[in-house]
Amino acid sequence: MAKTRLPLLGIRASGQFAKSLVYFSWKGINAIRSYVIPSNPNTIPQQAVRADFTAQINAWHHVDMLPDDKKAWDMFAGATKRAASGFNEFVGYFRKWYDAGLEHSHVRSVKITVNTGGTLTVTAKSDGTTGTPDLYYGPSKTYMPNVIAASAAWSNGSCTFTTSGMVAGTKLFFTIIDEVTTPGPPVVKDPYGRTGIYQVTIAA
Repeated sequence: MAKTRLPLLGIRASGQFAKSLVYFSWKGINAIRSYVIPSNPNTIPQQAVRADFTAQINAWHHVDMLPDDKKAWDMFAGATKRAASGFNEFVGYFRKWYDAGLEHSHVRSVKITVNTGGTLTVTAKSDGTTGTPDLYYGPSKTYMPNVIAASAAWSNGSCTFTTSGMVAGTKLFFTIIDEVTTPGPPVVKDPYGRTGIYQVTIAA
């Protein structure tokens, strides 16, 4: 890469010139590099990666992905302290599974019913049935040490959680993680899929 003070007789330029040079701005510096044509810009691995990106984007726009599910991923993004949106975190999270050659599930359609007496009923859907869903909750979006197992594993792609003993008026954060358990010792739970982070206030 070469820096330039007067590209094209003093006119700031961008893009390729005669398939020979490419003018661009890099960190505020006007620069030039050689025009390069990839030897094979459409290999089978590249096609597979693009197909997986498309699959994750379609999963974000799936009819079962409710507005509250997307807001939960926005909160998840805020908890990571990365300069990313919920959409970016969602795609990035599930892209990791593809890169590792692993299967995964999309957990979504989370609906929360706030009951009187300090209880919640939470339902969710998944497009996978391999994992076992657990609900993690706690006082903040970065601290959810408590776990509740679903009343049953995925049944026709759905599951239900019921909480109890919550203190009325408190704010609760929770996330659902679809997990695959490896027998021990020690017993290991590996993430298979997950939601973003939801927030509710416990009713009296």
